[in-house]
Amino acid sequence: MSPRAAASLLAALALALAVGACGAAAPGARPSATPSTIITDVDSGRTVQLAVGEVAALRLADRATWSEPRVAGGAVRVTHSGHDRAAGYDEWLIVATGRGTATLTSAGRVACAPGGACPDVLVAFSISVAVT
Repeated sequence: MSPRAAASLLAALALALAVGACGAAAPGARPSATPSTIITDVDSGRTVQLAVGEVAALRLADRATWSEPRVAGGAVRVTHSGHDRAAGYDEWLIVATGRGTATLTSAGRVACAPGGACPDVLVAFSISVAVT
């Protein structure tokens, strides 16, 4: 390989590594197994502070059937972790993946007993997350 080709390859590898590192968590900042913060539908409208690598649980009550939370902003990743029928909520884990802010929104349709009259009401949920 010519010296010029080797230099080009080295520059391409350095660029790939630099781009891949953008938004990466700081060394040693790993998501915790247990959420450090519990967020519920009562917290709608609030701002939650998280550190890079920190995990929060979003628990939306069964009083509504909730849409999958939408995320605006790249500071967090949200994954559905399950439904706890006994406790009465759906849960999503929010992982702080990089510094910045994000807004999470979800809409809930009021849950009614089968066969009963049910109002056609949507409940809005929204929080801001600031990641440092």
